[in-house]
Order: sequence, then structure tokens, then C-alpha cells
Amino acid sequence: MTDSDLNELRRIVQELSGRVARLERIVAGQAQVQRNAPPEPIPIRPRASLESRLGSQYLNRAGIIALLVGVSYFLHLAFSNNWIGPPVQIGIGLGGGLAVVWLGYWFEHRRYTAFGLSLKALGIGALYLSVWAGLQLYHLVSVATAAGAMIVITVATVVMSSLQESEGLAALAFVGGFATPILLYTGEDLYGALFAYILLLSVAMLLLVRRFPWKNLLLVSFLGCLGVNAAWFAEAFWPAFQWPFAIYSTGLLAIFLLAGLQIARQRETAITWFVVIGSCVCYLFAMDGALHENAIWLIAPIGLVFIALTWMLPPKLAPGAFFLGVAYCAAAVPSAFDPHWTTSASWLAIGTLVMIVGFLKQLAFVRWAALWLIGITVIKVFAFDLARLEQGYRVLAATILGIALLAISFAYQRYRLRQD
Repeated sequence: MTDSDLNELRRIVQELSGRVARLERIVAGQAQVQRNAPPEPIPIRPRASLESRLGSQYLNRAGIIALLVGVSYFLHLAFSNNWIGPPVQIGIGLGGGLAVVWLGYWFEHRRYTAFGLSLKALGIGALYLSVWAGLQLYHLVSVATAAGAMIVITVATVVMSSLQESEGLAALAFVGGFATPILLYTGEDLYGALFAYILLLSVAMLLLVRRFPWKNLLLVSFLGCLGVNAAWFAEAFWPAFQWPFAIYSTGLLAIFLLAGLQIARQRETAITWFVVIGSCVCYLFAMDGALHENAIWLIAPIGLVFIALTWMLPPKLAPGAFFLGVAYCAAAVPSAFDPHWTTSASWLAIGTLVMIVGFLKQLAFVRWAALWLIGITVIKVFAFDLARLEQGYRVLAATILGIALLAISFAYQRYRLRQD
């Protein structure tokens, strides 16, 4: 190869290198422009006009409602004139309920979700009422058959709500579930079956809220359980039932606390804490009414369990468990001892012990629990206890209380000085 050929080859390579460099600069510039360019707007689907919504949606719904009302009037007329006998009436109610539930599915598949759910609620309600009428009004079925039918309806509704992830359907199922014992009540006291049924229903609620954090389902279950238990206690409680009722109530308390804790870990709400605190308060009243002086043997251990859980729970839940534990230990005292001076002295001793633990562990919520209990004790002494004592004992009691409060105040000031 001659020198001229080598020079020509060098020239071609230089040209190609220049072209490649120019292409790289062009590509880099286009990429920079694309990065700086604003994102393309997302096309917005135009909202249907008012005329379209009135014609395609609202008239459709109004027509369905009018049809249901017309059928209801016809059935009422037929029942009033005895055109249709009781067995056929119950059959129509059951068949109509199932048809309306299916109609709700039909509407949901066509994206009428809210309307479909409302139809399902209507159909499920018709099923419950039909079974109730077959037992209480026409005496066509036995209590066992009616109870089994209502349980099947409840289970089917729970399964539907779980598959569709619908809290509304789940709440409706549990409304019907807790209404079942009231709808089927015949005056016969079957407390064992009632307790087992309510426990199973509550366990089903717990399993659902472990999967879905449905706070409204928790609230519905709590109110339903409270209503059924209050009605049974007022109507059928006897002293012979006190320990079975206490064990049953303790199981319910554990279920609702676990359910509230499960939801609080995912979405802490006022409803969750209302149910947790309400369950604890209702349990105290139930045990006091059922066990009287023996309530301390259940209430105090549960309080100690709450306090022990404080060191195992997440930081945001630990203060609530500790406050509940102190409250339960304090509430156990007047059930077994004199509700006046013995209770006040015990509360002051518990508050002082809790305060010492708060200082040693340097935990503010523990000291707050002690202050809360000591404050209630002071109010109780001045508002109630002193009025029941003679003059000499009043001096002694006020002196002892004053010394205890000054000692706690001194400990606080000393703690503050060490912190500073």
C-alpha cells in the first residue's frame, strides 16, 4: 500500500469519526428535549350530560323501584284477601328474595354497583323476614329449621361480601346474624346454644377483619353483640348461669380486643378505639352484675394481662393497654372490698406503685396512668369518703392523704431536677 492510499484511508476514518460525533450530539440533544418536554395530557373522558344521566340511569332506577312497589302492593292485597295461602306466601318471599339478589348481581355486572348492592340488601332482608314469618306468624317450620335457614343466609352473605370485598354486604350479614336469636325467640331459654352461636359469629367477624380492615363491620358486630347479650341478661339471667356467662363474656372480650388490635395496626380510627374501650367497659358492668364480689377473680387477672401486654405491643398501642390494665386492677377493688375507705386506700397504693414504676422505667405514659388514678382517688375522698367519717377520722384521713400527695410531689420535683 502506497503513502497516498494510507492518507486516503486516514481521511475517510476522520470523516466517519466526525459524522459519528455529530450524530451523537444530535441524539443527545433530542433526548434532553424529550426529558424537558411536559408530559402528554391524559385524555379526560367527558362526563355524561344531565339529560343522559336522567334518561339512562335515574329513570331506569325509578322504574325498578316502581316495579318493586307495585309487586309489594299486589302481594299485600293478595295476602289480605286470602288469595294466597301462608305456604305460598313464604315461598313467594323466599323466591322473590333470591330473585332480587340475582337482580343485584345483574346490575353490578353492568357497573351499577351501588344500585346492585341496594338490591342485594333488599333481597337478603326479604329472605330473613320470610323465614321469621314462617316460624313466628304461620308456625310452618320448627325453630331448628328456621335457625338453620337464617344461618345459611348469613353464611352465604358473608361469603358474598368476602368474594366481592364489600363491607356493606358484610355489615348486612352480621345485622341479620345478630338479629336471628331475637327474631326466633320463643320464650325457651337455650343459653348454651345462644352463647355458642354468638361466639361463632364473633369469630367469623374476627377472621374477616384479619383479611379486610373493616371498621364498620367491627362496630356493627359490637353493637349487635351488646344488644343480644343485654336482652338475654335482662330476660333470662339466673345466678346459676353466672360462671358460664362469665366465661362466655371473657371469650367475647378477647375476640373484640383482637379484632380491634388487628384493625388498629392497619388503620387506627376513632371507631376502633370506641369498640375496644366499649368492650372493656361493658365487660366490667357484665361481671359486676353477674359475679358481684367474685368479679375480682376475673377482672384483676385480666388487668394484669393488659399490663403484661404493654411490653409486647407496638409503641403506639402500649399506652392504651397499660391504661386499661390499671383501670381493670382499680375496678376489681370495690367489687370485693368496702367501696369507701378500703377502695380509696387501695387505689392510692396502686397509684403510688405505678408512679414508682414510671420513675424507674422513665415512661411518661406509666406516670400519666398513676396521676389519673391518684386524681380520681383524691376526688373520691373529698367528694364522698370524708362525709361518712367522724371528725377525728376525717383529720387522720386527710393527714394521711396529704402526706402521700406531698411525697409524690417531692418525687416528681426530684425527678425533674435529675432530668435537667
